[in-house]
Order: sequence, then C-alpha cells, then structure tokens
Amino acid sequence: MPRNIEKNKIIRDERHEQILNSSLTVFAQKGLAAAKISDIAAAANLSHGLVYHYFKSKEEIYIEVIKQTVESSKAAREMFLSIQGTPLERIKKIAETNINYINVGDNAYRWLIIIQATMSEQTHKEIRDILANSLDVFNDVKELIEQGQQTGEIVSGDPSYLATAFLSLLQGLVFYRIYWKDEVPMPDIATIMRLLTNSKVPY
Repeated sequence: MPRNIEKNKIIRDERHEQILNSSLTVFAQKGLAAAKISDIAAAANLSHGLVYHYFKSKEEIYIEVIKQTVESSKAAREMFLSIQGTPLERIKKIAETNINYINVGDNAYRWLIIIQATMSEQTHKEIRDILANSLDVFNDVKELIEQGQQTGEIVSGDPSYLATAFLSLLQGLVFYRIYWKDEVPMPDIATIMRLLTNSKVPY
C-alpha cells in the first residue's frame, strides 16, 4: 500500500475512533433521544460536517458503540470460560476484571450505555438483536454459584438470587464511578466476595 494511502487510512481510523470515544459521555449523559450530532462534534472538538463525513447519523454512531462494547464483552466472557480454578476463584476473577474495566478511561460510560439500551422500550430492533445474549453472563455466574455450593465454597441459597445480587452490585459500581468519581471509594474484592463466600472459606 502506498505511503500516502496508508497514512490517510490511519488518519481515518483515528478520526473514526475519536468520534466514537467522544460520543460516550454524550450518550451516557443525554441518552440517544436527546443527544445531537452537534453535541458529539463539540465533545470531539470537530466540525459538525466532519462528523457526518464519517457517520450518517447519531443512530449509526450509537449502534457502533453498542457493537464495540458487546464484542468486548463477548471476548471477556470467552476469557472467563477458559479460566482454570475453583468456582469461587473464577467468580472472583469476574469481579476483578469488571472493576478494573470500569476504572479505565470511559469504560464506565460504555457500560452505562448498554444498561440504558437494555432497559429502554424505544431501543431499535437492531440494537435489541445485538443485546440478545445479555443473559449469558448471568447464566455463567449462576452455574458457577451452583458448582461452588456443591463444593462448599459458596453460601447456600437460591443461585438465581445470588447471581442477581452479585451482578447488580457490579453494575451499581458503574453509577458510583461516573457520578461520584473518586469521592466515593470503590469496594475491594474481599468485600464483594463476602457476599458469596461461605464463612468457613478464606477469601
């Protein structure tokens, strides 16, 4: 590939990602309905027309953000499934990975956008199709809890309730990270794992 063509491609790719990354705060704070291309352009420090050069609409940007985040989640899930160790150790890794994820850059905004899209009745069918497998992680955690109860590592109780409590805690941390930033401390892993760990098992 000629140098100029390669350089132009790099510039286009960088600009594309710049727009997507800048849209995160806009979508997270305003939602898709209230967000405007002009808001995204301002956040990216680009002209209104230049944003339209890369994307046809705010909906196209939104869908691309959803796709990127879902693909990242799928890769993380595959990694979780390949982890060796006891059920409790594997659940602990899920908690550690998620906490590390929302503490990096604008990832908390990505997660919040996914939550908003999942809950909204106005979410476009294409986005709903992308989010169709969102229960996979819940089922993974529920299965690990069931396995951990059989080995005595995890507290007794309905695995569905425990999985819901565990994942709700992780999702709740997204709001604390976005709205209170460093004013409210994030719980350590030991505190989170205390929810599931049998009192006779060290964590």
